[in-house]
Amino acid sequence: MNNLQELSKNHKEYIQIVKSFGCNVDPEDVVQEMYIRLHNHLERHPDKELNLFYCWSTLRNVFFDMYKEDTRYCDKDINDFHYLEEEETNQEEQQAYSQLQQNLNKIVNKQHHFDSRLFEIYTKQKTSIRKLSKETSISPRTIFWSLQQTKKLIHKELKEDYEDYKNQDYELLKDYEETKQQLTLF
Repeated sequence: MNNLQELSKNHKEYIQIVKSFGCNVDPEDVVQEMYIRLHNHLERHPDKELNLFYCWSTLRNVFFDMYKEDTRYCDKDINDFHYLEEEETNQEEQQAYSQLQQNLNKIVNKQHHFDSRLFEIYTKQKTSIRKLSKETSISPRTIFWSLQQTKKLIHKELKEDYEDYKNQDYELLKDYEETKQQLTLF
């Protein structure tokens, strides 16, 4: 394939290749941009032979360039975002979220101080286990085990409430302390 005439014979295949990338941009635009780049390449290096792999690589690079360019700019006006912030929020959903958050805090605080403190540092400071291990001189295995046990407990205790929250069944959310007292009565 030395000229654009030969390249354009596989135009439909190129479009299919671009579509296989999970196209968020117009495949035709990507293929046309590929033709431009290949034309420039052939002008600079007339002795080079183009093959299907080179075309595929160029298509992929053009696709990613266009995708990055598309995601860089937002079509919304900034005033629309202020409007969304000012919009009245659902009070019931906020109350359910705060109830879920309180239950989570109660469960974590009932843990041993070491476990609750590690979990707090790990989640709030978004510190990796390795970095946390280095800073605290605690082995990564111990940190991992502690976090895993805390997560298992949270999952066990809050699974139903979280599912109710996701399904917007806010009235089914319970206070963690009340639930524990009811369980101890039986």
